[in-house]
Amino acid sequence: MKDRDLLEPMPVVPLRGSPFEIGRQHGGALKESIAATVQVYMDLFAGLGGGTQEDVRACATKFGYQIEQFDARYMEEIKGIAAGSGMDLRDILAINARTEILTSLLAQTHECTAF
Repeated sequence: MKDRDLLEPMPVVPLRGSPFEIGRQHGGALKESIAATVQVYMDLFAGLGGGTQEDVRACATKFGYQIEQFDARYMEEIKGIAAGSGMDLRDILAINARTEILTSLLAQTHECTAF
């Protein structure tokens, strides 16, 4: 992602259909942006001691179960985004649960203050 990309307006993508179909259209239309976002967060997770991409994916899978229990339509849309973008479902889960994953990673750090 280039700095000038940050200045571009968010794309508007008309979506219709079932939750899975909406996700598939979303993933297909924004494939490159989704891949770049996944890479940014995987680098961030790794930099914070989150382990390998497989470690993050395992953590993200746990949130997938919670999403499914809360509302299966959300999970269907996430599955569609993965299918449309060609990304691993666990990577799409990771960027959707990024705050929860980051919080859990930060809680595991053992640092102290300078005071």
